[in-house]
Amino acid sequence: MRIPSKIRAHAYASGLFLLVTTGAYCAYTGAMEIRKWSMSAPRLQHQEMEDYLRFKENQARGKIVRQ
Repeated sequence: MRIPSKIRAHAYASGLFLLVTTGAYCAYTGAMEIRKWSMSAPRLQHQEMEDYLRFKENQARGKIVRQ
């Protein structure tokens, strides 16, 4: 069973529209998160990095204990 060309064209256009819209939304939210982070106080950025490093250290310790 063949899909009529008009319906097929609309399906492709809808899919492309959703793909572009989703990509634009992700890019926008990512840029806003980077902007928010870059405009925050240096102490907050330092605290976030400390928290991340503490998390990674605990994660590595957990791997060592399990082995």
